[in-house]
Amino acid sequence: MKILGIGKNYVNNLEEIAAIKNGTQIIFSKPESSLVLDNNDLEYPSFTDQLIYELELVVKIGKSGKNISEEDTESYISEIGLGIDYTAKDILTAYRDVKGPWDLAKGFDGAAPISKFHLIEKFEDLANINFDLKINGEQKQVGNTSKMIYNFKEIIA
Repeated sequence: MKILGIGKNYVNNLEEIAAIKNGTQIIFSKPESSLVLDNNDLEYPSFTDQLIYELELVVKIGKSGKNISEEDTESYISEIGLGIDYTAKDILTAYRDVKGPWDLAKGFDGAAPISKFHLIEKFEDLANINFDLKINGEQKQVGNTSKMIYNFKEIIA
């Protein structure tokens, strides 16, 4: 299993995309041990004092492929779910200062809890999927795939 994340891939305003999009995606990986499935609990990591989170869409690739064209990408997506991308922000900042890897900050055990997946057929338009995060009834995050700098087709291709 390969878990890849795309960093800094959303904008607040659609007009920002053209100015930011330069063909270079920030790609990072998470080890399989970072996954939390079936709504299981996770342990707060002892090495950070600044744990932050973002809700992300998680795309499951259902078949093997390489050098996939943008036109063929949707046939590779089998399911979509939601996930939390936990980051030890203090660790990430320290590693950014020395241009080090993000592994400890984003790949620790429990850093990637994910929901159940839904078949791709459930989604009418991959470029217009609404998602949101509420914690104890309080709205924390609202998003839509239209605000992705690089869309699913571009990321997969």
